[in-house]
Amino acid sequence: MTGPSAADDRTASEHHRRLPVEQPATPTSTAWRPVRASETGLNGRAARLLTSDPTDDAGWPADLPAGTTEVVIVEETVSPTATLKVRTNGDAAPKTARVRFDQLAVRDESARG
Repeated sequence: MTGPSAADDRTASEHHRRLPVEQPATPTSTAWRPVRASETGLNGRAARLLTSDPTDDAGWPADLPAGTTEVVIVEETVSPTATLKVRTNGDAAPKTARVRFDQLAVRDESARG
């Protein structure tokens, strides 16, 4: 049988086997994603700043060295003031500051390594 009804006889799995599957350009498990307000288990996780001018909950500039792009989170959860305490890492003396959670991104747990 040919025509439109012939395609209806295929099972869903046969149909999907014939379609090409597009793969993402980069694995999503290693991509940075914004921190969620309800997220837990953040202590010790590396984070990337999503802005060049991070601020605290009142909008004051976070006291981080100029050019800081990555920090380490030093709290388990987002505070009631919507901030996280972070620490710089690297060769210089560590500096801590409070940064709004929505200005930070982390990698998923499976990407840690």
